[in-house]
Amino acid sequence: EISACLVGSEMCIRDRMTHSPVAQAYVADLAPARLRGLYQGAFGLTWAIGLVLAPAIGPRLFALNETLLWGTCGAAGIAATVLVLWTLSISPR
Repeated sequence: EISACLVGSEMCIRDRMTHSPVAQAYVADLAPARLRGLYQGAFGLTWAIGLVLAPAIGPRLFALNETLLWGTCGAAGIAATVLVLWTLSISPR
């Protein structure tokens, strides 16, 4: 069990080390120069909302039905993907 925890921790650390700088730069690149702070703030807020809501909602969904939790996560992921693709399709770039 400890080795699985160490491997999982290592994966999370490597993800954060590679994802965070790229994501922040991507958001800054998408934003108009005068709105960069607003875009960066909104990006940070989405992470903060997830960090607050996930521990509050996740265990409740899991207690109701394990499949409900993972179905909700999958649906949220699909919805986010559709939203990003739609946003990119209407972007003037």
